[in-house]
Amino acid sequence: MKLPNVPFQWPKIRPPEAFTRLSVRERKLLLLVATAVFVVLNLLVIRGLLRSINELRAQWSARSMTATASKALLSQSTLWAKREAWLNEKQPAIGAGRDRASIDLLNDLETLTRNNGLLLDAPPVINPAEKVGADASFQSVSVSIDTKGTWAAVARFLHTVQQPERFIVFESATVQTDPSDSNLLRGKFRIAKWYKP
Repeated sequence: MKLPNVPFQWPKIRPPEAFTRLSVRERKLLLLVATAVFVVLNLLVIRGLLRSINELRAQWSARSMTATASKALLSQSTLWAKREAWLNEKQPAIGAGRDRASIDLLNDLETLTRNNGLLLDAPPVINPAEKVGADASFQSVSVSIDTKGTWAAVARFLHTVQQPERFIVFESATVQTDPSDSNLLRGKFRIAKWYKP
């Protein structure tokens, strides 16, 4: 098959003078090195692009989650307003000071342990007060107690302490079977009470 004649001539591409002086082996080596450099540069560019794409996807995901959460909060604004009003009405003020509040919490917990059939395994400890930030939503006082009792007594104690109106939280809790009696549990609790800021 014969190609049609074109009214112009294709330009003749001649390799540079330095390339023509190279031997066949040197030309192959030069082409191999040039190909390797080209591939490495492309891999670096692709790697950078993939990293940028992943960062953009993560940013997009974070922003969409923030937008979803904001929409949910906005749609439930009446519920949150009711909860805030309930907190303002029910959450106790620290009153006579942190030391007095710590002693009151300690006395309350001792009464609750006795009423629920638990024994205090060691003397309770009032934990040192933590500094409260200016933007804190509560002030807390905490007490550490070690208890010993039956499974049912521990469950009743946990249920009684964690009523919403009490504003008492477990900062940490460890419950283990007593090594001397498998029917008893030993509990180590760090319990805090939250007050208005």
